[in-house]
Amino acid sequence: MSNIWIETRSGKIFYLLDPNPADVDFANDVAPTLAGVVRFLNVGDRDHESSGVEPFARRRITVARHCVMGAEALEKLGRPVAALAFLLHDAHEAYLGDIIGPVKAAIRSLVPDGADPIACLEVHIDAAIRAAAGIPVGLITEDDEVMVKAMDRTLLFSERDYLRSGRKPPLPWADDQGGRVLIEPKWGNDTADWMDALNRLLVACCLPGVSP
Repeated sequence: MSNIWIETRSGKIFYLLDPNPADVDFANDVAPTLAGVVRFLNVGDRDHESSGVEPFARRRITVARHCVMGAEALEKLGRPVAALAFLLHDAHEAYLGDIIGPVKAAIRSLVPDGADPIACLEVHIDAAIRAAAGIPVGLITEDDEVMVKAMDRTLLFSERDYLRSGRKPPLPWADDQGGRVLIEPKWGNDTADWMDALNRLLVACCLPGVSP
């Protein structure tokens, strides 16, 4: 099964079940691909102002922007390792796409014994990405991972409420922590901002940066 592969944005071969850190190209594959993947299934790309009925404003938040937002928030808290972990926590989506939570839950419900094949795939690719970034095993602690999950949850609702311009969803979300925009997006070049954050945080963690 290790011969299952995809072609990356730059034309490289990337093996999904046997990912090689040498095949991870941050500048030409990861950053620009994440900058092209839009959160919430691109539902935010609607213009309610023109029709008067659509629930979302014409705004989009890419995975790259999401990762930069959370990383900068953790960086301001004086947690550079957690910030680096957050910046990379969705980097596997450069190879898998953004499989949203409800789809993952639906897949888990169809798999016997509660197995989570998507999570297993993500873990393998995440390990290759961290190795490619020069992050030693053990640098990112369990406490850092807890902070990443908490920030991810915070941004989930904050981004949703930002995109909905305060409008409630058609049905309640599980464990809804929304109600107000806690972190407003700062717009810019998502690819460049993600790469800048990667190199800045690697240096902050006393690691060498990656080549452009």
